[in-house]
Amino acid sequence: MKISKIIIPEYNQFKNFEIDLTYPENHPKAGQPLDKVCFIGKNGTGKSTLLELISYSLGSMSYRDLRNSEKIILKLQSDEKKFYFYSFVNNESFKYYFSDDIEKEKNWLNDLLDENNHLTSLLHGNSPFNNKYSKLIINDELLELKDNSDDLIIDSPSETADNRLLGISDVPQATLNGALNFFKNNPFYHYVSNSSSNDFWNYLIYLIKKREDEYIKFQNLEKNQDNFSSLCYLIVSIY
Repeated sequence: MKISKIIIPEYNQFKNFEIDLTYPENHPKAGQPLDKVCFIGKNGTGKSTLLELISYSLGSMSYRDLRNSEKIILKLQSDEKKFYFYSFVNNESFKYYFSDDIEKEKNWLNDLLDENNHLTSLLHGNSPFNNKYSKLIINDELLELKDNSDDLIIDSPSETADNRLLGISDVPQATLNGALNFFKNNPFYHYVSNSSSNDFWNYLIYLIKKREDEYIKFQNLEKNQDNFSSLCYLIVSIY
């Protein structure tokens, strides 16, 4: 799943900010999310702020919430589905998942950003936005990021004059047992800092071990046995 659009109504230096992250027309992948995105700019232009907002927003797709008054709208898509996700906090937490068909509605973005709609839901258990776009709002449980799954966010802070990673004074104390624990409890969100460096390196070891296990399982599939035997025979014949 990839981010194909970012909308930030107003936060710090961002105001009515919208950026499309899909391939342009006449490109072989026109309309599909970009494979790689790089934000480049001078200090203070908002690169780190933008990435931080994205990280908080993706984290809030599960048990984490955005910090108070931060708003960001993400359009996400994969081969199977396209949808919008919106989350903001104003003393209360609000989340919306809705189909990209909402783009056909003329005033959907203004309706979504109208805080009176959400305050109404606190008082009456529903909101004008919910009523108007109920057919486009989709089940959030199907989309939430989950621990112990293939979902993964690694949040590494930017290097600044106050680089938190400079506080590491020794080789990280990663262990095989620490890495193997991720097979039992594997959170989707990982924050890289001097206090979590051991966990980060344990996680890298876990990924290597997981890849090894998956390769062994792939080799042992019945449909792959003939191919594997033929490959071994070919290698022996060559030598």
